[in-house]
Amino acid sequence: MNKKFSTLLAGILLVGSSFSAMAQETINSSQFYQLGVNGQDDVLIVDKSGVKDSLVAKPVAELTTYEEINQSLWKIDVEPVKFQGTVAGYTFTLTNKSGTKLMLSKEGANATDFLYGAKPAYTAATASNALTSLYVTQNVTIADNGDVTITGVVPVQTQEYNPADETFYTYYLERDKTAETIKLRLKTAKDAAPTPAAEDGTKTELINLQIVRVDPYTFGAADLNPEEKDAFKLVFTPDVNKEEFENPFTANKLRIEENALWTAAKYDNTYTPAADQAKAATDKAVALLEKAYGDYKTEVGKAIDDVAGMTGLSKGDKVLDKTANAAAVAATKDLLGTGTTLGTYGAGSGALKYFNVAGKVAKVVANVITEYGKINVGTADKLNTGADGDTKAYNEAVKAADKAISDLKDLLGKAETGAFPAINAVYNAYRTAEQTETTPTFEGAAATALAAIKNGGAILKEFADSKETANAAFENEDPDGFAAPNPAFALETWAGLATSGDLSTSGGAAALAGKYYAIALVDSFINGQQAYLTVDTNYVAVNEEYFRFKADVLHAVKDKDALVPRIGQPAELFAFKISTALDEVAGDSLLIDTYMPVKGEDGFYVSGEPATARVVIRTLANSHREVSVVAYDLDEPANNTASDIVIRNTKVTFNNLAAETAKLEKGTPYYVKSLKKEYETKPYYMMTSTTGDALAHSAVTYANVPATQWFVSSADDDASEYAIANRDFNKELVEAQKFYVIDADKKIYEIKGDTIQLEEVKDVPAGYKNLSKEAIDNQTYKLIATNFANPTKTFYLTMSKDSSVVMTDDAESSLVFKMKTNTPESLADATLKANKYNGEVYFGNDTLFLKKSASKKVVLTKIATKNEADLTLRRTSDKAGQYEILWRPSTEARNSSDKVAVDQNGYVVVVGKEEITNWAFDLDANTTNIYLNVTDAPKNITLSLMGDEASKVTAVKPFAEIKRTGLELKAAATDNDFVLGLDTAYVEREDNFRYAYYITKAIDTEKVGAFDKKAYMVSYADSTDTKDVKYSQDGLTRVGFIYANRVDNASGDSLAIGGKTDTLDIAKDKGLTNATWAFAIDKKIDGFYRIEGKDGKYVSYLNGILVLGNKDQAQLFAIND
Repeated sequence: MNKKFSTLLAGILLVGSSFSAMAQETINSSQFYQLGVNGQDDVLIVDKSGVKDSLVAKPVAELTTYEEINQSLWKIDVEPVKFQGTVAGYTFTLTNKSGTKLMLSKEGANATDFLYGAKPAYTAATASNALTSLYVTQNVTIADNGDVTITGVVPVQTQEYNPADETFYTYYLERDKTAETIKLRLKTAKDAAPTPAAEDGTKTELINLQIVRVDPYTFGAADLNPEEKDAFKLVFTPDVNKEEFENPFTANKLRIEENALWTAAKYDNTYTPAADQAKAATDKAVALLEKAYGDYKTEVGKAIDDVAGMTGLSKGDKVLDKTANAAAVAATKDLLGTGTTLGTYGAGSGALKYFNVAGKVAKVVANVITEYGKINVGTADKLNTGADGDTKAYNEAVKAADKAISDLKDLLGKAETGAFPAINAVYNAYRTAEQTETTPTFEGAAATALAAIKNGGAILKEFADSKETANAAFENEDPDGFAAPNPAFALETWAGLATSGDLSTSGGAAALAGKYYAIALVDSFINGQQAYLTVDTNYVAVNEEYFRFKADVLHAVKDKDALVPRIGQPAELFAFKISTALDEVAGDSLLIDTYMPVKGEDGFYVSGEPATARVVIRTLANSHREVSVVAYDLDEPANNTASDIVIRNTKVTFNNLAAETAKLEKGTPYYVKSLKKEYETKPYYMMTSTTGDALAHSAVTYANVPATQWFVSSADDDASEYAIANRDFNKELVEAQKFYVIDADKKIYEIKGDTIQLEEVKDVPAGYKNLSKEAIDNQTYKLIATNFANPTKTFYLTMSKDSSVVMTDDAESSLVFKMKTNTPESLADATLKANKYNGEVYFGNDTLFLKKSASKKVVLTKIATKNEADLTLRRTSDKAGQYEILWRPSTEARNSSDKVAVDQNGYVVVVGKEEITNWAFDLDANTTNIYLNVTDAPKNITLSLMGDEASKVTAVKPFAEIKRTGLELKAAATDNDFVLGLDTAYVEREDNFRYAYYITKAIDTEKVGAFDKKAYMVSYADSTDTKDVKYSQDGLTRVGFIYANRVDNASGDSLAIGGKTDTLDIAKDKGLTNATWAFAIDKKIDGFYRIEGKDGKYVSYLNGILVLGNKDQAQLFAIND
């Protein structure tokens, strides 16, 4: 049923609520309406954020998006309910624009329960324990033509018949004011209407609903392209056919740009009379001022001379009281101006009336008058007119006034001579931009001329302004009267016209209010500039003279959120407003409003002011269809009868097209390359210590300098927003935002203000000189330096006679650094570290420490326990051994610290963080071995006891034992029984100073104690005793030989123990295993070693069998080839 009904009263009201009549309004079930809740400020809306699809009351002012407004729209169907042939009431069914119906849940809707226990009303396609309509029993009539009229109070309630007890149950609607949800409450038999329970207090209220008509909705970027690089497509039904050109609205992806649209300044001769008026007015005002001011100074001078010739005066006598010239001074003062007339145009008399009372000229000239009134006799009976006498303040006031008037004349001269050059220069800048299809810029002559004319800003402050007399001022031709042209208004008009070339809003600004925007044609460019849709100024047909569309460019206004077309093009022709009538059940067909050219008085379309128009599809002869515009009067819709026919035949809808955005992984490092033309020769973003917090650019990348690299510092995959920061400095290059894909394979993205390419960093950069604890424990260092002017020559640091640190090329006299601490710090990219070092310096037999002198020289002192500053070495290039040294007192952060440099005299000094040092530093390490490094392994050896060369280690299954040659073995034994193999296990490894080896027994089945397979000497610390073999004695772990095979693995070397599945990962455990041995050097006895096993245990022997004990129990062994 498609019944119409009229609301003659307030709408749908609750029984017992207040009621007021309204103007008659016809509505029907083919339209949507908003339903006001207890008035029109709040409306009924389907909630998508809280309890899904529940009904809430929400302020209509907060509904700002297309989606939200649609959720508040309802179609109302009214049906009569008959009982025994008579209409007993009516049902009101509400259908949301989403297509779902109002469902009134009965769950928890008891009269005595708290309201919060009831389930909110909601919308759904089908009912579940819910009522689906409102029930009305009075004041509703349906006429024969189907009109439904409401003539009285209509209760907001619903009813349900229960066959079980043959009873009608009535429910009323209440509003939970806390949650804003709408719920049912069951009416009790004794109540005409339910009363909110006392427990609910003011949290609930009974509601009424009022019909609210909804205005057409105008779309913005938030609806059509919500993200910066999103787009949308329009669908026309029917679309064009048999046309040479495609419909630009449907052939392109589109994007609304919500910038202001400005029309470029139109240059004609209107500035000429304004300039003439300004010049005449300012010249007149200044001339009058100079004349009056000069006359006043002359008469005051006479007065001072008069009083200066007098004797017998008393201290405090004033010149203005004593002079015989008082009348003449007063007369010239009136011509100059009095305090009551300053800055008031046309009031009173006096030259100062043309000047702004707050301006400098008016102030200093008025001060001359003030200071004259203060001149009095100081200390004697005569007036002192000397340099420091009684007239000093007056003379200084005159000097200031003279200069202010002179400066004003100078400014006026510059402005006047700059007027025409400025106008012409700006005009030429625009003409050049139009011809070359580029954005106009004001440089060189144009910029200089504009700066000159803008002196008007300073000039304007000096003149009085009374715009109400402006017209009379411009028309006044009396050159001598006080009603001469108002200089301030004349100058303001002139300066305004002159500087309008810097961009004027003439024409389009006022007309384009109301959500008219430019439409960009996505991925379409004209000579490298973004293309925009515009109404063509050339009509198509001779008779109809209608207009189609074309693409053209708009110029972005620097420092302003505005777009400007070429000179002579009205901004209106680039302006489009997309809207829809939301209340139509048949669907939201879009309306596209714009402007169209109109003939001017000269008969040309380009000269007339554009008129409002609407985009349509015209159907021409032979079913030929073209997209064009038709005139449409927005102010008087009744005038659009002919246009409406064409408009109704054009249906337009839209689809959102989300721009493709990148997915970046947090922590991934990149080089960032700008594709801006201005960075073409140096495209890579980077940072350096010499540029502080500012970004720098480089032609190449640096694999070992983290400051030249960037990483994904934050990642919000849900929002597709990412930030990129420098790996070293705490500086963001790209704040959290979307990366719009231009070329996914090449990782080219568009971000705010730039197009960038990401190149992944493959390897971990060396970055900083990060020494391990093992290194600083086992090494000392000489600090070497090279100068970029002579990079092949090596210098060292040494100490001069005055304890200063200086450069030398003598390595033997170099300072030696012993690091005691190496504290690691995380860079901005926490996967990278930077060590800072402290310790001591050796020079000869002295132990010294670094400090900075008052003159910023680095000096050495004995009176300290550590260096004054920590040192950090930061890589400056990919060339090996090039670091800068950061001088870091305890409170100084890494990236704000000073640096070590060398001055022109060879002194080592501390300089500011941003200074260029021209020196690179590195550390030359000297290792002090505490373990033997057997450089010719693998080889055969024997291990003999110190002091008993005949006692040697051999294998007696399953142990390693000490035996004496020829005494303890059978007669056939020879020295070959004691031969062992020595092979590298963990030696040539980074930061390894504990050289670990395998000790093996070769295969020789004919010899006593030999193995039929290669055996490795091991600690039996992980072995369990058996009844036949004891692997420990007296608490000491025994050592023996066991079958094993060496195998390669990912870490480099492993040992598979014979007959077992156990595998020792030698490389992973850094040589600290039960099968590897190191030879600790004895500092006192050269050539003898302690054999060190795992966990700091050393080899000794007990009852002839090798065992592991502490260092004090260890035997010293000789290693014999």
